Amino acid sequence: MALAQARVHIWRISIAQSPRILARLGECLSPSEWERANRFRLDRDRDRFIASRSSLRHILGRYLECAAKDIAFGYGEVGKPFLMHKTSQWGELEFNLSHSGDLALCAVGLQPVGIDIEQIKARSRLDSLAQHCLSTSEYRNWHQQPEADRLQIFLKYWTCKEAYLTAVG
Repeated sequence: MALAQARVHIWRISIAQSPRILARLGECLSPSEWERANRFRLDRDRDRFIASRSSLRHILGRYLECAAKDIAFGYGEVGKPFLMHKTSQWGELEFNLSHSGDLALCAVGLQPVGIDIEQIKARSRLDSLAQHCLSTSEYRNWHQQPEADRLQIFLKYWTCKEAYLTAVG
């Protein structure tokens, strides 16, 4: 996998997997990742974590030219994971992973990256949430849109903000 400066690769991952595939994917997870996976109350959430985290490991392994199970993560003060061995042939590798529903997105670059994905579904108290999360001008613009379009517009604002905040840590 070749990465150039100022370029970001984005991977789309299906995280709804069969038990057979999940078992194979999970072979690369660390003991601490298995502990985290087993803390999920719902099997669906545990399975999505296993699929997304192991897919992330396989993706990063392609860039680092190593086995997925050999990748070691550290965690920043707000819990953002980073590579303990960041160096690839192009420099320090940065990544971010987001998932919602049955899909995940992974961003990989040579500079801080952030990505977010949100499943479009009805939200209660959307107006209150928009007032809280959007700037005054964003809220004004959002509120002037047809009501049928507001959820999708809000989620565009939301995912951009989440991706940015994730990139800067």
